[in-house]
Amino acid sequence: MPTVSVGRDRLFAALGRTYTQEEFEALCFEFGIELDDVVTSLSATVLTTEKAIIRKEKHLEDDGEVEGDDEVIYKIEVAANRYDLLCLEGLARALRVFTGTEASPVFRLSSIPRGSMLQMHVKPQALPPHEINFVPLKQEENFRADKLMEFYKSDMKLKKFLHIIENSPVYPVIYDSNRTVLSLPPIINGAHSAITLATRNVFIECTATDLTKAKIVLNTMVTMFSEYCENKFEVEPVEVVHHDGSKTVYPDLSCYKMEASLSDILGPIGISLDEKQVVCLLNKMQLQAESHSSKGDPRISVSVPPTRSDILQARDLVEVDVAIAYGYNNVPKSKPKCMTIGGRQPLNRFSDKIRAEVARAGYMEVVRTSLMSCLLKTLKHNIDHPRPIKIFEVGDVVTLDPSRDVGASNNRRLAALYCNRVSGFEEIMGLVDSIVKVVRAPHVNFGEKYYVPTNEPEFFPKRQCKIVTSDGKQVGYLGIVHAEVLRKFGIPDPCTFVEMDIEALL
Repeated sequence: MPTVSVGRDRLFAALGRTYTQEEFEALCFEFGIELDDVVTSLSATVLTTEKAIIRKEKHLEDDGEVEGDDEVIYKIEVAANRYDLLCLEGLARALRVFTGTEASPVFRLSSIPRGSMLQMHVKPQALPPHEINFVPLKQEENFRADKLMEFYKSDMKLKKFLHIIENSPVYPVIYDSNRTVLSLPPIINGAHSAITLATRNVFIECTATDLTKAKIVLNTMVTMFSEYCENKFEVEPVEVVHHDGSKTVYPDLSCYKMEASLSDILGPIGISLDEKQVVCLLNKMQLQAESHSSKGDPRISVSVPPTRSDILQARDLVEVDVAIAYGYNNVPKSKPKCMTIGGRQPLNRFSDKIRAEVARAGYMEVVRTSLMSCLLKTLKHNIDHPRPIKIFEVGDVVTLDPSRDVGASNNRRLAALYCNRVSGFEEIMGLVDSIVKVVRAPHVNFGEKYYVPTNEPEFFPKRQCKIVTSDGKQVGYLGIVHAEVLRKFGIPDPCTFVEMDIEALL
């Protein structure tokens, strides 16, 4: 789940009131989000400062000089499909509407005649890299586009996007009417178009390889910025003139209609409400709703705003918005009305048949003997995430097993990886201690000392150990990952890894 960092004081100012720690955690729970950084032993939030986060992102020592206010930062975990909650403006607005202190906003376009709109002309051919020269954002030197690709291969954030265009004979480029480069999508903007605190007119453009996703991103950006417009929630449209002469006006801030019966909304949740109560719950979630009388089951009509790209069908209203607004804790418990017999999923049966067919064709199925490489790859692609990074996986590996007719067997493992400016060896040991405490007798017998030194090449010497039961059986191992391993994965910070055999703990 994504985590958004917001200043506590600025968030409370946007909400129009202050909250105690417990009050804000309760509000987050009611809304279906979570105040993420919590110290388990004290049941209190880890309060980090803006300066500390900048230090982590820039890998500076504690005494390194960075710009930024000593403001308390809240890290709030939101649903992965709620793009409108990924900034302070959207988060605060959603909470204000949820608590009833503000009505849902109505986003609209300025009334500008079609002939007076700003125009963006899309022409059919990009340009060869050697014909594109400009000063990129946050740089002072002029770069040719192909040289810029080489320059950004060492940039941890931008290098992941280079493959989209670097092997193309031509690059897309956005110019203004004076032929000044504004952007080289999807890599970097030009320094000429940099925004400052004095900027008052902002031109928002979005490029992507998927038009639907581009529209979602554009609508999200525009609606968040619109809070600061001279006429609140009103933005100026732009006319895009395509190379074939067709024209499209962006953004499209219209709401789309969705209708569902009252029983379809309430049935899956298992609660009983009238249509007025359901309309009220939907309004709390920024969904304008109204009821329609009909013979028999009343129907609810919902206007989905451009900020709610997560609402795709009526079932989304049930599973997310109505249930959250009502409160999951308020849903009465009930026993299932029918009994079922477990069985293999059709997809798993079919997968086994396909697997056997491909094997008979002479192909060898790829297997893994450890979960370490998977977690290190995940870390590599999320290396710009604020520290510490704590990830885990529960999955199967394949181990040699002479007792099996095929000579190998699947084994269910738990793996966890901790990455920070320091190794965090004690963090992983604390995790192991917690697991041992949970699964200790009568399940598994651990002695007082269940750490035994090892000497595996993927870890630093004398910074590793195996986890054993009282009878000497190994059930896992942990250690500080060797610098050479991290270098090959492109990971600059120290990491500690643990892997445990779940089946041995069962």
